[in-house]
Amino acid sequence: MKLAFLFPGQGAQFVGMGIDFAEKFKEAAEVFGKASDKLNIDILEICKVGPEEVLKDTRNTQPCIVTVSVAILEVFKKQFNLQPTYIAGHSVGEYSAIVGGEILSFEDSVYLVTQRAKFMQDAADEFGKGSMAAVIGLDDKKVREICEEFGGNNIQPANFNSPGQVVVSGEKGKINELIPKFKEAGAKLVKELSVSGPWHSRFMEPAIERFKEVFSNVEFKDPNCFYIPNVTAKPTKSGIEIKDLLIKQLNNPVLWTDSINKIKKMEVDLCIEMGPGQVLTKLMKRIDREIKAVNISKLEDIEKVHALFNK
Repeated sequence: MKLAFLFPGQGAQFVGMGIDFAEKFKEAAEVFGKASDKLNIDILEICKVGPEEVLKDTRNTQPCIVTVSVAILEVFKKQFNLQPTYIAGHSVGEYSAIVGGEILSFEDSVYLVTQRAKFMQDAADEFGKGSMAAVIGLDDKKVREICEEFGGNNIQPANFNSPGQVVVSGEKGKINELIPKFKEAGAKLVKELSVSGPWHSRFMEPAIERFKEVFSNVEFKDPNCFYIPNVTAKPTKSGIEIKDLLIKQLNNPVLWTDSINKIKKMEVDLCIEMGPGQVLTKLMKRIDREIKAVNISKLEDIEKVHALFNK
């Protein structure tokens, strides 16, 4: 059976995520412990009680999501003893994927994530006027054209999440200026997102230079399965290439629709989303309903997967 393991990114978080796994499975509790020891903060406490505003801070969100996703991954591995053929993560979810593909240790990955979050937020604070907006119901190509024609260098597509769902990123004033343009072109909805920075845009370039220094001290192994990077959506088994693309990911769009279409083309039997929420599983239905997908976010989802494999 060909399996694809998928890991969610920022926006999937919720207060209480992963706690049921940590309380029942020692494998999950150990992951939380490793994160807290490595980062010198109580990741379990942040996930358990928040409050939401604390959890929404990028510098907390990113390591918390990766910790929860890897905790669920470790429980899955213990329960099912199955390996993926393909592995991918959405934005910060790539840092869960590099653990799942045995490219880096969890400790190294969660440390990189913390640095990534800090550098991204510093770049956003320095810019001071960044935002993002979801454009719903408009062709991907048309979104690109409007950004290029009217946005100049100040707005660009950041996430191609599914057909008709593109997130744009950049200067807040320019995004507000383009909202009527998207609607005139046929968008059903354009919604500004509650984010603290213009992620996956050129305004993250100051973070890249700082991030390169941190990355230079970390050795990436070749993955144990095909890895699908956000930047290219082309499967690779090169740790060196993955390392380079993770840096480029900061100011390039997430090609999620292309990634899932690639998984379908490779005739994957089942996609398993591991981590908080059901964001990727829901996107899968919008991309192609023929692809079988299941998510593991809460304890009862484990039983759902057991039932699926025991059919």
